Amino acid sequence: MASTAVTRDIDPLSDRAVYKQIADIIRQQIDDGDLGPGDRLPSETDLMQRFGTARATVRSALEVLAGEGRVTSARGIGVFVRERHAVPVVVRQTTERFAREHRAAGKSPLDVDGEASCVRLRQEVLALEETPAPPEIAERLQVPSGTTVFARRRLVCLDEDGTPLHLADSYIPLALAKGRVREPDSGPGGTYTRIEETLGRRLSHFTEELTFRMPTPSETRHLRVGPGIPVVHLVRVAYADDQPVECFVGVLAGDKHLLEYRIDTDVDTDQ
Repeated sequence: MASTAVTRDIDPLSDRAVYKQIADIIRQQIDDGDLGPGDRLPSETDLMQRFGTARATVRSALEVLAGEGRVTSARGIGVFVRERHAVPVVVRQTTERFAREHRAAGKSPLDVDGEASCVRLRQEVLALEETPAPPEIAERLQVPSGTTVFARRRLVCLDEDGTPLHLADSYIPLALAKGRVREPDSGPGGTYTRIEETLGRRLSHFTEELTFRMPTPSETRHLRVGPGIPVVHLVRVAYADDQPVECFVGVLAGDKHLLEYRIDTDVDTDQ
């Protein structure tokens, strides 16, 4: 594949570092579509000659772009504009996915996401185990740190080609981890339906916290995220009235998810 020319010049009078100017020029060409997904950038030597700079300066510019997730390198071949999904793979129905009507119809939240995204999703079970609750989990489940809980650890993928999408860990108090909750397939309606059956009452609400960060080496390996791609760290707690009955920790590949919210406007904010 032939490389694509990089145009425009650096400004020698600018107080902006030369490597940042080079990154700016290449970034603009990517944003404008002059460099498209899969296009190979000029070699380091070509860029050195083009801008009249040292190799270290060119490498610093490419490292900036790699850190932004815009380019990726193939050893011995070159640096390429990173392929990006035209649209996210999964549209995550952050509120609609928990509607009781879906569970009544035998659909889990993952089923709802798949339907909304027009894709089939599947789960690979990584572990089903009793384990001491880490402090973060224990606090949210309102139990002492180290209390034994049941953990369901899964990797969610596209059914079609196995593309990994997110890691999903559920932590459930042992008193509620009964029957199919301990099996790879928790049955129609998913884990929340099984918890409701054990409780003998309905879940009342959920809370979610979202943070954005770079992935750990293990997460990078499982989710196959490229350089510069962040993950969404999601912590959700399910409640039956004031009783926390499950703590879910998800790590979502940032380039494969769109989080979609519905916010009703008829809520009385004075209460």
